[in-house]
Amino acid sequence: MKKMYFVGLLIVVIVCLKVFYKDYLPPRTPIKLARITTKFKISNEASVIHFDNKTVSFDGDFYTELVLKLNKNDQITIRKECLKREFKKLPISNRPNGLFEKDNLSSSDKGFYKSVKKENGYEEVVVFNETKGQLVMFVLQL
Repeated sequence: MKKMYFVGLLIVVIVCLKVFYKDYLPPRTPIKLARITTKFKISNEASVIHFDNKTVSFDGDFYTELVLKLNKNDQITIRKECLKREFKKLPISNRPNGLFEKDNLSSSDKGFYKSVKKENGYEEVVVFNETKGQLVMFVLQL
């Protein structure tokens, strides 16, 4: 009887983990990484245009570049979230050099962006390009 109780409890725990923490469990995909970093609801229908994740040194420095092509429903949802979270409108002011190699932003593109810098050298830039239907994310830890 105790064995059945333990197996049942284990199954309930595994199901709860899969339901509530699915983005944090392996396999780690670029779309899951974008969901965790941006806190946007991105469907699995998004396609990865570019993904580069490199560790720069042994002390934990890294950078991540990610460009996703979004479907129409994701674009509508993300636009609403950008407005709710008070993202700034494009074009980006004070663009960091060397970080935006794959964003292909032009001055006529419409969309939103948010840049976060923390004291520990962590920098995050999220760009929602409405014109091209793309979500661009850069994360840098120095």
